[in-house]
Amino acid sequence: MATITTSFAQYLAIHQWENRLILIIADDKNNIDSKKQLAELQTVEKGLGERKILVYQILPAQFQQELKAVENWQKGNQLYTNYKKSKTAFEVQLIGLDGGQKLLQSTVLSAEKLFSMIDKMPMRRLELRRKNER
Repeated sequence: MATITTSFAQYLAIHQWENRLILIIADDKNNIDSKKQLAELQTVEKGLGERKILVYQILPAQFQQELKAVENWQKGNQLYTNYKKSKTAFEVQLIGLDGGQKLLQSTVLSAEKLFSMIDKMPMRRLELRRKNER
């Protein structure tokens, strides 16, 4: 049992220093705010890619790394258990390249706010400088 818990606890850690993560955590698949959050992010897919952002949808007993309306759910409750922070039915989190939580809120996160936050981060500024030097 400890091995399963450890592997799920480290599941998101594989993205550290490679990707930023948006965690959309809801108590059920039909949560209205969760659907609104996905719709908001789908409109800015290119911007997510430019900022190395991956989106995870996390429910109490399953999760998937999908932005589109694809059913690719994997069973498991450890991501929900480890990352759910509030008692609300919905929350969204931003996890930085360093693996640290940069944002937690229980309302839909606008793409504008998300991109503004990320674009002010030192690692993002370094990425942009390197890109402009080429």
